[in-house]
Amino acid sequence: MSFWIGEKVFLIKSQRKGVVQEVLKDGKVRVKTDEGVILTNAGNIKVLDEEKFEFPDWVFDKKESKPVLMDITQSNTIDLHIEKLEPSMINSGAILILQYQLRMCRAFFKDSYQRKRSIVYVICGKGEGVLKSEVTAVAKNEFSVRFVYEKNEGGMLEIWL
Repeated sequence: MSFWIGEKVFLIKSQRKGVVQEVLKDGKVRVKTDEGVILTNAGNIKVLDEEKFEFPDWVFDKKESKPVLMDITQSNTIDLHIEKLEPSMINSGAILILQYQLRMCRAFFKDSYQRKRSIVYVICGKGEGVLKSEVTAVAKNEFSVRFVYEKNEGGMLEIWL
């Protein structure tokens, strides 16, 4: 039986699920379960088949889509909080949410350039700063913006196009 550290396993005798932490020299395996760490032999372990996850099509969509112009009454601000942007994605994984937020941010920047806006605002929240740093990188590297300023104690970016 072969398995990897970090792999999800089922302990046959105790009927518990856990994650392989360490394989010792004497052939024993250390498995972390909800109830603690268990030391067992390799014969007592069955590797669990991970569910195959398929990414949505838009994750790998590399072709340029035709930009859809926003209504002229739209403001020059986009709120990237997922509950405002796309509430159906609230329970999606962090990576998928970030990719979607950046995709919408790029579309917003393209639209803003077409509308000849000079200043736009991106609400990204305070959080840990991952989204803010990604938006700043996209703005500077892909759109060559002039300035990026933090506003509202870091929860919003003012971007000069």
